[in-house]
Amino acid sequence: MTLQIPDSSYQVSIDHALDGSLRPATITLGFGYFGTNFETDAGLLALSYVTTVMHSMADVWTCVNISYAVQEGTVLELAQDVPGGTAHTPTTANTTFLVKKLTSSPGRRNRGRFFLPGVSEQDVDAVGTIVGSKITELQGNLDDFYAGCVAAHFSPELFHNTPPDAASTSVTRFLLEPLAATQRRRMRG
Repeated sequence: MTLQIPDSSYQVSIDHALDGSLRPATITLGFGYFGTNFETDAGLLALSYVTTVMHSMADVWTCVNISYAVQEGTVLELAQDVPGGTAHTPTTANTTFLVKKLTSSPGRRNRGRFFLPGVSEQDVDAVGTIVGSKITELQGNLDDFYAGCVAAHFSPELFHNTPPDAASTSVTRFLLEPLAATQRRRMRG
C-alpha cells in the first residue's frame, strides 16, 4: 500500500548534499499543519531546522532543499545552502545519527526513525558510541527543532500505509540513540 498523507498534513523532505557525492541524503518527516499562513510557517520550520539541527552536523554536509508534499505531490520547495556547523573530520558518508520519532502509542506501527547524516570522527568512539557531549548538544538541538516546529504551527506525526481514513500518530519527541547507525545502500539489479 502507498503511504497516506492525511488532509491538513505534509510530508517534509530535507535534502543534504555531501561534498564530492552525487547522491543526497534525505530525511522525511510528517507534519500536521494547524496554522493559517502555510508559506510563512513553512519558511519558519525550515529556518528552525537549519539553525538548530544543522549546527550539530559536519560542515562537509549542506542542507540544499526542504520540500513539502501532500498526497497529490510537492506543493512547496525551499532551496537552502546551509552547511553543517562543526569543522571536524567527518566519518564515512553512511555513518549517521539514528533519531527515533517517539509516540505515546504502543506497537510497531507507532514507531518511526530517521538517519541524520553529518557524524564527525570526534563524535563517536572506536565502537560507534556517540560521546556524551555530542549527545547533549544534538539532543538539545533536536528538542529546539521540535519546539520550533510547533511554534511554526506544524505538529510532528507518523503517517501510515493504510486506507485514507486512518489517522496518523502524533510524535511526542525526537530522541537521539546513543549508538551511531549505518545507512546501507542496496544495489538493485
